[in-house]
Amino acid sequence: MYCSVYVDDILYVLHKEKDEISLHNSLKQHVDTKCLEPVTHYLGTDTIRSEDGSFMLRQEEKIKQMLDICGMSECKPVSTPMTVSFQQETNKIPCTNPDLYRHIMGKLQYLVKVTCPDICNAVSFLSRKVETPTEHDWQGVKRVLRYLKGTSKKGLVMSGQGKGGMECYVDADHASELTSRKSTTGIVILLHGSVIDWCSRRQAVVAISSSEAEYVSLSTTCNKLQWFEHLTQELCIEVKKPILVYEDNQTCIRLAMSEANTKRTKHISVRYHHIRECIQQGFITLSYCNTNNMLANVMTKPICEEKYNRMVIKLGMY
Repeated sequence: MYCSVYVDDILYVLHKEKDEISLHNSLKQHVDTKCLEPVTHYLGTDTIRSEDGSFMLRQEEKIKQMLDICGMSECKPVSTPMTVSFQQETNKIPCTNPDLYRHIMGKLQYLVKVTCPDICNAVSFLSRKVETPTEHDWQGVKRVLRYLKGTSKKGLVMSGQGKGGMECYVDADHASELTSRKSTTGIVILLHGSVIDWCSRRQAVVAISSSEAEYVSLSTTCNKLQWFEHLTQELCIEVKKPILVYEDNQTCIRLAMSEANTKRTKHISVRYHHIRECIQQGFITLSYCNTNNMLANVMTKPICEEKYNRMVIKLGMY
């Protein structure tokens, strides 16, 4: 039996009906409980099950609430959450309602964490501006909402019928932030063909080359995969080793596979070199992936509509 508890909401998964009765009887000895039907709505997330055992997670109602708050219920949808050039544009005019900006960003972050990997990069970038947002940033938030308006019925589809075990896509956008010149890390993790985790994150250090930026992203990926290994062990889910990690930078792959330190690499912090240990121990294996097929690309920067739509389908958004 697996139980997820959030305050007074309990979600459980089990194999036998008698276990459900036993759980209820045990809980009733301590607290008053109310048993609902098979889950269709949990913490603002709709669960739609299919006959083949797969299910879709989506948050249509939360999207409608955000549109109502911003007076955008009748807005015109757009095909991508952020224009390709948005992150390169600047505007120093202060946002007229910074509190509303922060309020909506908090709601968008919840969507990203649960059901919307397709807006992860846009929300990550806009979240960095919550302290002093500009009108340009606010226009970016409104574009994300217009995108959600047209995709509110889309959800993240998950299935246990896929093959391939656990695999991961990792990418980096070198020096993508104009002010700090820090790079952006993008990671997508799949289990049996379904996306189970994703992130778009500004790196903590300034990388002096694209290969170094990819190397730092790879280090973050290893940390995530080690955490997921512990989680799958607790859930009695077998994950075959080594875990396949797709990388689109050949130099980064050679750097991770080598034990040598050259003039170009000796400045890299020691904490990032645990990648080599993960490879030597057989925990991960690296495989080159063409940039056009790099799923994590959608997590690092805005991309053109055609490529974006193709990547969203690969993420399992239908």
